[in-house]
Amino acid sequence: IPFMLAGCSNPTPTQVIVESSEPSPAASQSTVVVDGDSPSSSATQNPVLGSTVSVGDWQVTVTKVTKNANSAIHQANEFNDKPSGQYVLVEYTAKYTGDDRKKDADYYLEWSFTDSTETVIDPASVVTPADDKDKPTEARKGGTVSLDVVFDINPKKFDGGILSVEDYASEEYADFPVA
Repeated sequence: IPFMLAGCSNPTPTQVIVESSEPSPAASQSTVVVDGDSPSSSATQNPVLGSTVSVGDWQVTVTKVTKNANSAIHQANEFNDKPSGQYVLVEYTAKYTGDDRKKDADYYLEWSFTDSTETVIDPASVVTPADDKDKPTEARKGGTVSLDVVFDINPKKFDGGILSVEDYASEEYADFPVA
């Protein structure tokens, strides 16, 4: 499977917040500042959270990762199951750049999370905050949608994991290391 990373310029610094709503004596939020592509970046390196990557007919940007989103998922729908670990909420934008009249990001973009033990985790089947707000999932050429994906992850296995997005039609993908 070829790894393609094209059009990843991000001229304006972006902030991606990786936060935890879990109370702890240490800081519960850390910010990663992304200054776009560096001269040393190449298609073989993993993109950082906040950078924009081309995956098939989509330009995808992970805008926020919430490590403990249990409360947000419960608020989105009180009938969501309790997680076996904790819910991790990934917020992203997807701009459609293909030739078709429109495409559905929720259908064509497949997400997975590989935890620190190399176990691949599929998205959880829960109502997300984006679902609760009836956010659109389809975009016309040049259009952008903002969506969520949720994973049920053992919190001890989150750090060192990899967030992956793959275009269903082209099988092009990008892996975002998380900490």
